[in-house]
Amino acid sequence: MALLILACAGLQFEQDRPFCCNGTVFPLTGYRGCCGSFGLTTATAVRCCRGVAYEVYSRTDGLLGCCNQQAVYKTATHICCSEDGVHDRQIKDACCNGIGYNTATYGCCANQMFHPETHHCCGSEIRNVTQSC
Repeated sequence: MALLILACAGLQFEQDRPFCCNGTVFPLTGYRGCCGSFGLTTATAVRCCRGVAYEVYSRTDGLLGCCNQQAVYKTATHICCSEDGVHDRQIKDACCNGIGYNTATYGCCANQMFHPETHHCCGSEIRNVTQSC
């Protein structure tokens, strides 16, 4: 039985042996996929974010996350909002409808931001502070 020969960046290899990640050959066992040209191993807690491999936990940075497949961030000091990305928790500490905001100056009600000095949330409705729920 003949083995299928594949090419990876000009190198030839047998199909049942290694696999190719953007021009880099990796052994078939012990790897679970590609991240750019980096092979993700099954033994480590490494994730992929926009083609960059990162460890989920770093001794210096703590727990890390990937924000919208765009950027790696420190979860202890930053937040990720789906619409406008990574924010320093000291400036914007929550997300409302995917947008970062500071809970000391704004509120969020049914995915809409409001000024708590002039408005409040009644269930899922923003009302003037002069109106009751």
